[in-house]
Amino acid sequence: QAEMNIEPNKKCNGILTSTYTDQRNYGLSGQLDFTRETQFGENNLVVGAAFDTSDINFTQSSQFGYLNVDRSITAVNAYADGSQDSEGAFDNRVNLSSKVTNSSVFFTDTLALKDSPINLTVSARYNDTSIKNTDNITASGAYSYTVHSITGYSGDTRNSLSGNHHFNRLNPSVGATYKVSSNTSTYAGYSESNRAPTSVELGCADPDYSCRLPNSMAGDPTLNQVVGKTWEIGARGQLPESKFAWNLSAFSTDLQDDILFVATSGSGGYFKNFGKTRRQGIESGFSGEVNRFNYGLNYTYLLATYQTAETVGSDYNSSADADGLISISKGNSIPLMPKNILNAKVGYTFDGGISTNLGMSAVSESYARGNENNQDSTGKIPGHVLFDLSARYQHNKQLTFTGLISNLVDKQYYSSGQLGPAAFSSSGSYQNSTTSTMYYAPGAPRTFWLSMRYLFDTPKPKD
Repeated sequence: QAEMNIEPNKKCNGILTSTYTDQRNYGLSGQLDFTRETQFGENNLVVGAAFDTSDINFTQSSQFGYLNVDRSITAVNAYADGSQDSEGAFDNRVNLSSKVTNSSVFFTDTLALKDSPINLTVSARYNDTSIKNTDNITASGAYSYTVHSITGYSGDTRNSLSGNHHFNRLNPSVGATYKVSSNTSTYAGYSESNRAPTSVELGCADPDYSCRLPNSMAGDPTLNQVVGKTWEIGARGQLPESKFAWNLSAFSTDLQDDILFVATSGSGGYFKNFGKTRRQGIESGFSGEVNRFNYGLNYTYLLATYQTAETVGSDYNSSADADGLISISKGNSIPLMPKNILNAKVGYTFDGGISTNLGMSAVSESYARGNENNQDSTGKIPGHVLFDLSARYQHNKQLTFTGLISNLVDKQYYSSGQLGPAAFSSSGSYQNSTTSTMYYAPGAPRTFWLSMRYLFDTPKPKD
C-alpha cells in the first residue's frame, strides 16, 4: 500500500467516491378562473402564474485503492485531488453551489360553441429559467488550470463549473374536441414546449472532460434549450349505463436541440445538443368498476428515434472504428427508451373504509448508452415486470392511513445500462482489458412506505 501512495492514479485500480447533497425547494402558484356567456357560446378563461426555486449544495471526494476479488476496495492514503505525483494526475473533487429559478405565466381560453358539439381551446405559457452555478474550488473565469505539473510533463487541466445561464420561451397550443355522442368524444391538438438544460447537463457538456457530477448538479459549458412540437389525435368514451371507460390516442413529438448523453471512453461521457429526435406512438387503455372491484390497464407503444445523422464517440461499441467512433443514422432507436410499456391494476374495497390495490408495470428491452447506432448485439437492457401492493384505511373524514410495498416480490432488474470495459476476468480478478461489457444500474429493491394524512376542519364563516 505504501508503494501505491506514489503514482496512485497509475498503480491503483479502484477508487472510493463519497458525495453529499443538500437541496431545498420553494415555490408557489396561483390561477384565476372566469366563465361567462357570449354570443358564440360559453367561454372559460384561466390565467395564472407560477414560481419555484431550488438551492443545491454538492460536495464530492475520491480516495484511491485497489480492487479485491469480492469487488470491495482497500483504500490507500492517496486522493483524487490533483496531488498525484505522476503523469495524468486528475482532480475529482467537487464543491458546487447551484441556484435554479423558474418563473412562468400562462392562460387557457376554451369556447364551447353555441348549438354545436365542438369546443375550441387556445393557450400559451411563457417560461423563464435561470441557473447560477458557483464552483467553490475553481473560481469563475479560471476555466482551465494545470492540476499537477512535474518536470517533463503536466497533469490534466480542470475547468471551472461556475456559470450563469438564462433561458426563456413562449409556448403556444391550440386544440379542439368534437362530441360524437353523449358518451364519446374525439379531440386533436398541437402544442409547443421547452425545457432548459439541467444543472448536470450544463456541467457535463465538454467532450474533452468526462463528467464528474451526478444527475443533480452541473456547470459549464452552456447548451441550447430543448424545443418540442407535438401533434396529438384521439378519442375517449364510456359505455352507456356502465362505469367502463376507454381511451385511444396517437401522438408525435419532434424535439429540436434534444440533449443526449454521449458515451465515450470507459463509463464516462458528456451531454450535447443533438439536432432533432422524434417520439411517436399510440396510447390506449380502459378502466372500470364492478361491484367492489375496480380495474384498469394502459398500454403505450413508443418509437423514440434519431432524426439527424451524427458521429459520436463510443469506444466499447463492437462496431466502432479505429478511433472509437460510431455513426448514428436517421431512424436509429434512442437508448434507454423501451418500445412497449404496460401498466395494469386491480383493486377491491372492503367494509370499514379499507381498500387495496395490486399494480403491475412492465417494459420491454431497450438499447444501452454507447449503442446509439443499435449495432452492438450485447448493448441492450432486458425488460422487466414489477408488482406493487397498496392499502388504504380511511378512519374518518379527517384521518387516512396509507401503506405501499413497491417491487412486491423484490425482483432484481436493471434501470439503465452502458457499454464499458470488462474490468474483471471470469475468475473475478481485475484486468486491464479493452474488451467491452455491459454496465448495469440496479433497479430499486422492495421498499415499504407508510403515511398518515389528517385534514383539519375549517370553521364556516358566520352569516
